Formats: sequence, C-alpha cells, structure tokens
Amino acid sequence: MVFEDTTNKNFINKIILFVIVICVVLTAIAKYTQSMEDGDLWFHLAYARYMIQNHTLILDHTIFSWTPTSNDLIYCAWIPEIFLYTLYKTGGISILLVLKYFCIIFFIFFVVLYSWKNDLLYQPVSWLICLLGLLMSFAGIHIKPQIFSYLLITIMVFIWISIKSSHKDKWWLCYLFPVTMMIWINCHGGVIFGMTFLGVIFVGEILNGFMSPKVTLKTKMRKHFFISIALCGPAALLNPYGWKYPLQLIQENIINSQAKLHDFMTVQEYQSIFHPQAASLHFVEYLILACIILSILLYFQIRDRKLDWALILVNLVFAALYVRFIRVTYFWAVIFVFSALYLLTFRYAHIQEMRRTLYTCYLFIIMTFFFFLVGQTTYDSWKNLDFGSRDIYVSPVEEAEFIKKHLSGIKMGNDYESGAYLLWALYPETKIFIDARYYPYKEWYGDYNDFCLGKNVIPFLKKCPCDLWCLTYKSPVLNYFITSPEWKLIHYGSSVCLFARKDLPMPDNGSLRAKDLSSNLDIPQATRILLFSLKINDINTAREIVHSMKGGLLYPQRNELICKSYLELGNALESRNLIRDAIPEYQKAASFDTDKQALIYVKLGKLFLDTGDSDRAIEQYLKALDRDHKLVDALQNLAIVHSMRGNNDMALQYLRKIITIEPNNKNAYYNMSCIYAKQHNMEESIKWLKVAIEKGFDDWLLIKQDKDLKSIRSSGYYQSLFKGSIHYSK
Repeated sequence: MVFEDTTNKNFINKIILFVIVICVVLTAIAKYTQSMEDGDLWFHLAYARYMIQNHTLILDHTIFSWTPTSNDLIYCAWIPEIFLYTLYKTGGISILLVLKYFCIIFFIFFVVLYSWKNDLLYQPVSWLICLLGLLMSFAGIHIKPQIFSYLLITIMVFIWISIKSSHKDKWWLCYLFPVTMMIWINCHGGVIFGMTFLGVIFVGEILNGFMSPKVTLKTKMRKHFFISIALCGPAALLNPYGWKYPLQLIQENIINSQAKLHDFMTVQEYQSIFHPQAASLHFVEYLILACIILSILLYFQIRDRKLDWALILVNLVFAALYVRFIRVTYFWAVIFVFSALYLLTFRYAHIQEMRRTLYTCYLFIIMTFFFFLVGQTTYDSWKNLDFGSRDIYVSPVEEAEFIKKHLSGIKMGNDYESGAYLLWALYPETKIFIDARYYPYKEWYGDYNDFCLGKNVIPFLKKCPCDLWCLTYKSPVLNYFITSPEWKLIHYGSSVCLFARKDLPMPDNGSLRAKDLSSNLDIPQATRILLFSLKINDINTAREIVHSMKGGLLYPQRNELICKSYLELGNALESRNLIRDAIPEYQKAASFDTDKQALIYVKLGKLFLDTGDSDRAIEQYLKALDRDHKLVDALQNLAIVHSMRGNNDMALQYLRKIITIEPNNKNAYYNMSCIYAKQHNMEESIKWLKVAIEKGFDDWLLIKQDKDLKSIRSSGYYQSLFKGSIHYSK
C-alpha cells in the first residue's frame, strides 16, 4: 500500500528537519570550537602589514629573518592576508575566530540553496550528506588563507553542479568560473586544486559527449562551458606575479612535489588519513560512509545507463587526494556533498513513492547514521583537551614582550612553531631564525630538522651562532640547553622558554618564570611545563602547576594527565628524599585515575614503610588488593610487612596466594624459605629454597648473606650451594 497521507508525512518531515538543523548547528559548534591550531596566522598578518606599509603586493620573504633565506618561491595570498589583517585590527583574535563559523554557515547556505531548488530540503539524507561533508572539511576551516580555498572550492563546485542541474539556458553561469579563478589565484596556493578540478571536469564532459550522451550538457551550454574553462587560463595570470606564479604552482606541487614531501614527512597535515595520528579525526570512517552513499547513488545511474564521467572522474581524483594528504581532504568533502546531492535529485521521486514500511526503514537507517555522527563528534569535542576557542600556546605573547623589553635586536634562535608570532611581534627590531613559512628556509631546512630531532646539535649551533634561543616545550633539544654549560635559562612562560649564552649580561628581571604561570594553562601544556620545571629543579612552580589542575568525571583524558602530573611530582619529591611531601601527591593521583589506583596504593604502601608506619602501609596494600586481588606486588609486600612484624603465618598465606597466581614466581618461593628458616623449620625452608633455585632464583650473594637463612646454613644442602664458592663468585 502506498503511503498516501501526504499531510501527515509533510508535518513529520518538518519536525525532522527542525531537529536535524539544530543538530547540525550544535555539531558544527562542537567540532569547530577549538583552539588555534598553529601560528601560521601571524606571519600572514605580518605580510599584510608589510604590504600596506610599503604599498606593494610583491613580498620580500628575506627581510624577517637573519638566517639564509630565499625569495625564489612566490607566495601570493594578498587578498585574504589584508582581509584578515583588517579584521584583526578591528576586533582582535575574537573576530577571527568568528570567521570559522561564517565559513560553516557559507557552506551550509549553498547546500540549503541547492537542496531547496531541487526539492531535497526535507530529505534527511540531504542533511546526512551535509553533516558528513562538514565534518570532512575540518582541514580547510583554519584561520589563515587556506580558509579562502575552502570557500572558493565551494563556490566553484556549486557553479558546476548548478550548470549540470539547470533546466533553463543559464549559460552565463559558466563565466563565473574564470571570475572565481581570478579571485582564487590571489588568495591561496590551493588554487592548484581548483585548476585540477576544472581540468578533470573538462575531460569528463568530453568523455560524456562520446560515451554518455544522455548526461552530457546541452549544445549551447556545452560550448560556453568549454569557453569558460579556457578563459580560466588567462584569469590565472591576473596576479602581481603574472605567468610566473601559476607556472611555479605547477612545478612545486606536481613536477617537483617529492622534494617538498620529503621535508614535510614529520608534519601531520602531509600524512595519509591512515596515519595513526589521524585516527581521532575519523577521516577513514567518513571516507567509508561517503563511498557507500556515492556507490548507492551511482548504482542507479549505472542501472539507468546514465553514467556521468565528469562526476565519476572528479570524485575518483579528489578521493585519492583525500586519502593521501590530510591537508587537502576538504576539497573532496565539498565535491562529495554536491555530487551526492546532484545524484539524489534523480532518486527523489522514488523516495516519495516508497511504501510506508520501506520509507520507515530508509528513515531509520539515515537517522541512525546521522545521530551517530552527531554523537561521535560531540563526544570527541567534549573530551578534547583543546576544546574551547583559546590560543594553544603557539603565540608566545609574554616571551615576545620580555624580548622586546630586555633583549631587543638580539641575534635570536627559535624553533619552527614559535617563529610566526615572534616574526609578527618583534619585526623589525629583532629578526627571527625560522618560522612556519618553510619556503624561505628550504635550502637548510633538512639540517634544522635534524637539529630538532637531536642530531648534530653542537655542529648546527656552531654553524648558526645565536645569543638567545626561544624554544617550545615540545622541542627535543630542550634537554641539551638545560644541561649545557654554555647556556642558561633566563625566562620561561606559558608558551616557550628562553636560553641565553652564559656570558651574555642580563638585566635583573626578578622571577625566572612568568607571572601567574600556573593559572592560565590547559592540561596538556601544564603537563609539559611541569616536566620542564622538574628538570630545572623548580619544585615550587611544579607544585603550583599541579595543584591548579582541575579535572572532572566527564573528562577522562584530562583526569589521566592530571594523575600523571601528580605522579611526576610525587616521584620528584621522593627522589629528593622528601617522602612525607610525596605521599599526599600520590594520594591525590589515586583520586584522578581509577585504573591506576591499585599500583599507586602499592607505591604509597612502600612510602609509608619508609616512614616507619607499617599500619598505614598494610592499609594501602589492602586497598590495592580491593581493586586488583591478583596484584602480586601488593601480596608480596604484605607478606614482607607481616614477616617483619612477626606474623609469619599471615605472611605465608599471602605468599601461597602469589604461587597460585604465578606458579613460577621465584621470589615468592625464596621468601617462603626465609620465613620457614626464621621459624627454625629446616626441612620446609630447604624445600622451598630448592624450588626457588629451580625456578631461576640466582641471587647467590643474597642467599649467602641473608640473615633470615641463618638457621639452615649448617645444613648439607646449603653448604653444597657454595662449595668451591662457585655461586658466590657469580
């Protein structure tokens, strides 16, 4: 029976649409309310400032650094750079963070516009496709010129799909391609993928003309389509560098791409979506779901003999790029969404004619996938340690102020991550060593990369002599500077630490660390600075940092890091023989991570024993067994404590439990031998000593000197062990 109650069905669809739109908005907020991912924004702002101050669109990459640099590579992004600079000057970082949400709304607007024009707005699958594309776009929605590539690929794909879907003679749409290209060539190097997109659909439409006449463009539209694609070539020349820029893009990204990839092997954005570090981004899961959707929709096209080669080729090419490079995943995200919506227009009538049961099943499947994505994204964002729109310490604001105030003009070294903000904040008084631009430094970037990995540190420092080094807390060379007699720590803050040459005269700036260092840190950065403060023996700062950390039941990853931090502080205090100070830190650690509680209680038991409090020690070991009744360390220590207190029968009970759990535990057998020897039970003592040795116990010096074995030393077996002092010599 056909589902004919259209009024009821439309009402249900409107309710579903309302719920879906709210979910999409909330999911987008959850996904994209995150900290600044890197510091690239700052060198773009510095470029814009340079262009405005010098009334030029031609950049000089070499003026910001004192190290060898090159102007060989053209970087043309003047439109977004000046736009971002204007926004920043108007409203600071806050208004730039809002830009991310504008881009999301921009994308959703075009999806809604296309869906509305083609009667797909009330189809839940349209919104599933929209949400999936939005999540796949993560790599493109960053606050830098790259975000303009995301906007422009959205426009370009929308134009193409609108041309294919148009039932009217809207040939003028084709000429929006060269206009888009003219803007894009002045926005971002991602225009090379715009060129690729146009080239692939050009070839695809030619193939459609020969192989799929049913889906090819109408004659007049086809003519204007090919003319407009051809005009994109001259449009690409309309930039400050003329023909040199598009030619270089082709050389750098296609012809000589392998050399660039070699330098970026350690950069996550240039890894495959299958890289372990990309697992949390779920690009693989999105790929599978997108392929399922496209495959189902393409199946009907193939069945109806309406194979669209332009659509197939462009999805194959960009899906391959999606898989290979995280950095460009957002291009296929947009192409997939509009391709799927275009194919869905041919199935709309079939969906409307579904029977009630079939329609219910279809709706259930779509909504299951939809709410799974909503739930997964919301949960991941909620537990994300960087959740929130804060700067995640890629901008060393305090440290730049310190350098500007005390060390202006100094010959400074810095690492890749901190360089962009230092370039923005310190130029022209102080020039930087390196920054996230890469291309001016590519001649010696390999040497720098080795230095960062801890290779050839001293030769590199001699080759590039500096008076000051500014390093982030992730830097592998930190240990060198901490321990080197040639360098001294002069300041450390929430983003970086500063090391100066030992003989460099320094102003008395009071405290070594920044003010309120512990109050504004997120947990991951607090953990890094904690470890650093312990390495430089700044226990007071370490305490402040750890005690300022806040956890909660809803933040398992955060709690795990806080637990680790308390353990690190406890270990540091213990290593300095501050046992009574270490105990409360370990107790606090146990309250943050239930998975580690048993082992922490064993540690606390040992510490209480060290302070002479055997009652508290036993209490801790019993707590450990409450959480893991097979924890051998707790059983072993309980046996030892009870033996020390003369409770030998109790000690033997615990040792027998160990043997039940680990029949080959040589230490348990040896301790049983010692207890029986203390009870003057020579037969049992020798019996278990034999078993211990058979199981591999070979600490012969301990066997010879252990006072607990005094009562069996006269036995023939014991004396035979050391006949000729063979074992003792071992």
